[in-house]
Amino acid sequence: VVIWRVPSSTIFKYVVGTASGSSITWGTAGNITTSIGADNTGLAVGYRSVDDKWLAIWSETSDNELVTATGTLSGTTVTWAVPIMYLTQLPTPECPIMRVE
Repeated sequence: VVIWRVPSSTIFKYVVGTASGSSITWGTAGNITTSIGADNTGLAVGYRSVDDKWLAIWSETSDNELVTATGTLSGTTVTWAVPIMYLTQLPTPECPIMRVE
């Protein structure tokens, strides 16, 4: 799975590649989300074999938020869950870490 931001847009896309021998066949690109902020940075993707899930991660710098979206792969399509935002500032008694959905 490869992910990227469409330049000058609010869209993150993905595409699934299938390896065979020394070549890769790419599926059709799809959207992870179409509502990212203009100030996002640090896009990354990972895979967790324990529950067979893909994870897209990025940050919204103006809001100090880390955003994640989990995906389930079926064939060459990933079904992505609604992105979840987490505050990234360190917790204090006045401002504990909280999850925003």
